[in-house]
Amino acid sequence: MLINELRARLIASGHRVSIVLATRDPGGIDEPGVVLAHGEDAAGWDLEFMAVSKAAAEALSEVHRSDPVDLVEIQDFDGLAFWTLTHRGDLGLGSVPIAVRFHGPVDLQIEAMAVSSPEWEAVAAMERESYAMADRVVVPSEGIRVLVLDRYSVDASRVVIGSPPVRSLSEGQTWKGGPSFLVIGRLGEVKGSHDMVDASIPILTEHPEVRLVFAGADGWSASSNRPMREWLDDRIPPGIRDQIEFSGPLDREDLATAIAMCRAVVVPSRFESFNLAAHEARMLGAPIVVPSLPAFVGSFGEATGGHVYDGTVAGLTDALRFFVDHPKEAALLAGQRGPTLGDPLAPYGNPRAEPWHPRSQGGLATAALARVEEAWLVPRRAAPPDSIGRRLLRRLPDGVFRTAKRIVPNTIKDGLRTKTDWGVEADRRRWEERFDRAATRVDANARSHPDPSVSIVIPCFNQGSFIRETLLSIFEQTDEDFEVIVVDDGSDDETTTPMLASLNLPNVTVIHQENRGLSGARNRGIAASRAEYVVTLDADDLLAPTFLTSLRKAIGDDPNVAFAHCWAELFGDTHMIWATRPFNPYQLMLSNSVVGCVLMRRSAWDAVGGYDESMRAGNEDWDLWIRLTAAGYRSVQVREPLFRYRKHGVSMSVETESRYEDALRDRTDRHPELYRRERLLGLKSEAYPLLCMIIDRPDQNGVPSLSDAHVITTNGEPLDGVVAGIRAKFAVRLPEDSSVSADALLAMCSYLESHENTGGVRSESHQALTVVRTWSLFDPDAPTAVDVMDLDASSSECLTPGMFPNPEWVVSAAIDGVPVLRQRPEEAGFLPDWVPS
Repeated sequence: MLINELRARLIASGHRVSIVLATRDPGGIDEPGVVLAHGEDAAGWDLEFMAVSKAAAEALSEVHRSDPVDLVEIQDFDGLAFWTLTHRGDLGLGSVPIAVRFHGPVDLQIEAMAVSSPEWEAVAAMERESYAMADRVVVPSEGIRVLVLDRYSVDASRVVIGSPPVRSLSEGQTWKGGPSFLVIGRLGEVKGSHDMVDASIPILTEHPEVRLVFAGADGWSASSNRPMREWLDDRIPPGIRDQIEFSGPLDREDLATAIAMCRAVVVPSRFESFNLAAHEARMLGAPIVVPSLPAFVGSFGEATGGHVYDGTVAGLTDALRFFVDHPKEAALLAGQRGPTLGDPLAPYGNPRAEPWHPRSQGGLATAALARVEEAWLVPRRAAPPDSIGRRLLRRLPDGVFRTAKRIVPNTIKDGLRTKTDWGVEADRRRWEERFDRAATRVDANARSHPDPSVSIVIPCFNQGSFIRETLLSIFEQTDEDFEVIVVDDGSDDETTTPMLASLNLPNVTVIHQENRGLSGARNRGIAASRAEYVVTLDADDLLAPTFLTSLRKAIGDDPNVAFAHCWAELFGDTHMIWATRPFNPYQLMLSNSVVGCVLMRRSAWDAVGGYDESMRAGNEDWDLWIRLTAAGYRSVQVREPLFRYRKHGVSMSVETESRYEDALRDRTDRHPELYRRERLLGLKSEAYPLLCMIIDRPDQNGVPSLSDAHVITTNGEPLDGVVAGIRAKFAVRLPEDSSVSADALLAMCSYLESHENTGGVRSESHQALTVVRTWSLFDPDAPTAVDVMDLDASSSECLTPGMFPNPEWVVSAAIDGVPVLRQRPEEAGFLPDWVPS
């Protein structure tokens, strides 16, 4: 009812509304504007919820593709929003604001019932992470807003109050009073049904005329593992059994009558988010009894017709006795005005919810997936050998099984090795022989070349268990002209100190210091280095064998090139390749496009003062790239995955990504001179204008005047010979007979900016005029759809997506069988609003 009422009000105010109904039993539901999402059967209670969450996400994506939406709102309950928020880019919802409405998270219900189960942990984690990932969290009241801020990792600016719509049960009913206490809603422990029975026993025993009515469907008792009604029946003494009635659910008219004829409506809940029945009862004038819960703070009290008790059974008994012993005072309470409700449509007005930056979306999703995976593993670590997971894995077809070996996180593999040979651990003796051979080869080279060309600096804080594997990846480089400096940054675990003490290896130096953080450890190691080039490699990461050879070749002899960087291969909890976009100095100011492990000139590091040691929460590498670029240095990219980045748990880099908006604010605070609007506009004009206009000759008439644009002149040359010079995010062809205004071009660019999965947009009146996404122009795998706008603009010829395939823009979907996750090669086309004046 609540959803339908809210939809009706939104439609009446001019909104278009579609409902995606996630259900395990879709039979019999056929209503216009309602799309059904039915999750596949899954083995395991928590996996069923994940399947439904996925089905809802896919249904939302389909709705958006067929009729684009400008806001998605999802209930928090059962982790329904989780899949949408962790896969929003793949679903085409990256630029669509996604709100999560607070209803009744599992963790609060578990606490309320004082009953727990490890099987609930994954669903509780899905809900918690959904709050953190949401662009907006909609709460029903100020009390719940305070609860959400205190309990969950949610930015206060993203929490808004949206009161659920309350409609009167009946226009013809008013409260008259009667002998019964009325409890409305499904029987359940969260709803405190058993507390109500226990609290009423002394009252019903003392007053045979008093009755208690439960109006609601039966529920399930988690404590007794049986129907709630059965459990309640066992609690009722025989002498008062006739005074307690279980009427079952009532239709709206009968419920209105029951409220009108009751002594008071009682809400004995242990947890509530809003309680529609309490507000409906007050609309009919009935007094109510409510516990002291955040949901009722500011809504119910003596001034609004509510008697508030302390939430205990004894306190509830005292509240019931008040209504029996003091009927006049109870009538005065009923005469008070009910609470004032807020506007249910407030969350849909201005300001609109703004999506997290794509980098934040990715970081938040990665952290959320890791935490939910950990929660999912909790009940399975102690599972018997023939658990559901193992049975399912043994049934996989060979092809699927091979894929599972590659993509299933190692934390799950570790728990399955007793039944399945995953082949992930090499024989230890053979590994040690391999290590010794590599170290001997490096030793021989060091003796003949005592002055290294590259210093590899490895900061290490409590990562001793990884260090030998990291060193092996260095020892097996095709370029052996290096030294290794390990900086022990104050490690205090039981593994790292003895491991580092045992590193009596050629060309390996260990430096010990008190903890100074990653930047401090890197600076200490580089300061002690002897080579022209330095590589900073974290102690748990690896280098591909040709890392040094390829990056030294790429950096060349130009002293203005500060560093060479590459793509990354992610391994550990996941296995994929992270393909960063081509380097662009303006885009770098908005988001990082360089992996943290690079080959850098020691002289460039010296020139800008090294890493900023005050940055101990991440992004210190991004800060260095910005300062190097501002100092006039350039970089080169090697489009190969030569750096191997270990993903295990929620790492520092994942947490850094999830705080991307905070990182942007930190950048502007640290470097106000670099983020001045005038400077960024100048840098944008040089490196990343909004639009490229391609014309035939320099003096061509009718070329619109746009400040954020650059012009390419063909001078009679074929287009394919000039388009490589496009620097802008969007491009348009304007031949001699074109007729287009600057406003029309800006409108088309704005459209593409807000429709990130559209390759181009053309004029409805003159379909030859098309503004295309530069990425789409060069990469056949980029967005290709061309939408139509009603504009008074024309052209005799146009650009189209995929028209000029350019290998420098194309990224394979997989490399050597490993899937590629691509950093979108675009940033905001317009200067962001947060840029200071």
